[in-house]
Amino acid sequence: MYDTTDVLILAFGWMAIFEGVSPLLFPETWRRAVRELVEQPESGLRGFGGVLVCCGLCLVWYVLG
Repeated sequence: MYDTTDVLILAFGWMAIFEGVSPLLFPETWRRAVRELVEQPESGLRGFGGVLVCCGLCLVWYVLG
């Protein structure tokens, strides 16, 4: 099937695609969202980052089972 390097490259490629869609299609909305994100307290950003990491780990665990 795919080796580890291929999977990592695919993952980064998909991440770049998903991250790039919003600024490509909705640049003004994306700019407002980034401004609001910058104004959030550090604890809120850390909590959000922690939730994203946990969700990502759960998805990887589920797929690699």
